Amino acid sequence: MTKSLLFLLLLLAPPAWRGLTWVRDRNAAAAAGRAAYARGDTEAAAQAFAAAAATNRASPGTAALLLNLGHAQRRAGQPAAARATYGQLLDASVAPAIGSVARQQLAVLAAEAGEIAPALGLLRQALVLDPANAGARYDYEVLSAYLARHRATPQMIPTLPPPPQKPAPSGKSPN
Repeated sequence: MTKSLLFLLLLLAPPAWRGLTWVRDRNAAAAAGRAAYARGDTEAAAQAFAAAAATNRASPGTAALLLNLGHAQRRAGQPAAARATYGQLLDASVAPAIGSVARQQLAVLAAEAGEIAPALGLLRQALVLDPANAGARYDYEVLSAYLARHRATPQMIPTLPPPPQKPAPSGKSPN
């Protein structure tokens, strides 16, 4: 009787097992992403991290995968995609350390686009979430100093060429 019950359970188990294969698939994709990133193939890393994150968005660890995906996208020269990916990590339910790094990376993208004031705001938010984020602290100090230097620098007015001189009257009448 015990063997037949075990056999019956095994017959019913495969559908349940198939429901758990996402864990294996996710781990394999994440490992492929890490390996591709380590060898400098950021496009392959981005594809692998995207596949890993897509397996089960509600599971723990998705935020870390999205953070890795954003890093790979940025390195692959896809700033718009990276911005969108980091933007998914601004939710309050994301761990503070991950949310802090996402804001820091958004600040870097903003600074690269010349948007210094918004970048400083994002870095402040990053430091509020995680005061131990040394990278955000460094970026904040560098951008603050940059902004202070450029606000204090007077704008030079371009010099214009002198207006053309009219010939001085010579006293002779034209003939």
